[in-house]
Amino acid sequence: MAFKMSNEPQTIKIFNLRSDTNEFIGAGDAYIPPHTGLPANCTDIAPPDIPASHIAVFDAETETWSLHEDHRGETVYDTTTGNQMYISDPGPLPENVTSVSPGGEYQKWD
Repeated sequence: MAFKMSNEPQTIKIFNLRSDTNEFIGAGDAYIPPHTGLPANCTDIAPPDIPASHIAVFDAETETWSLHEDHRGETVYDTTTGNQMYISDPGPLPENVTSVSPGGEYQKWD
């Protein structure tokens, strides 16, 4: 649904976006006074179902949602060095990591 300004006050369901990435962060109802638009950093277009380990990102120009992998907060291990890595950015996991911690200094991954 595309938002339309009105002469009357209205309460509509909005989908809040993170200001720097347009990532969906939650939904709620917003009171919209007459002759005004949507609040900043939100849309009235519902996001798609979001599978585990993914985020929904809104493109304001095309007014569409896209899904992206998200492993933030996960701890993984470099398969060449065994070093622990903390994932802090959205996106797919690097190819050289595993979620299995090394059992000792002599463990190697195939």
